[in-house]
Amino acid sequence: MPVVLAVALGGAIGASARYGTDRLISTPYAFPWSTFVVNLVGCFLIGLASQELGDAPDWVRNGVVVGMIGGFTTFSTFAFQALENHAALSAVYVALSVGLGIAAVAAGRAL
Repeated sequence: MPVVLAVALGGAIGASARYGTDRLISTPYAFPWSTFVVNLVGCFLIGLASQELGDAPDWVRNGVVVGMIGGFTTFSTFAFQALENHAALSAVYVALSVGLGIAAVAAGRAL
């Protein structure tokens, strides 16, 4: 199976699972519980998948990690990449990603 097809199929599964989880956990409270849960579950899954699928064919590994887990939450990729770097570089990456990400959302809303 071509990698791009596996990623597309995995992405459809992950995005659908994200939507379903959001509907299942959605609450009237101000705290975004569904996003919080999705991010934590996605982080666990990317850790598990990266360990267990290390020797799998590219289409399987990318279909699951990039497609399915990435479609479920990109926060898992963010956390995984932060863990893979040197501590100081990770701190810069996390601070810039969060700070500039919030600023970019504010700029987009302002436009």
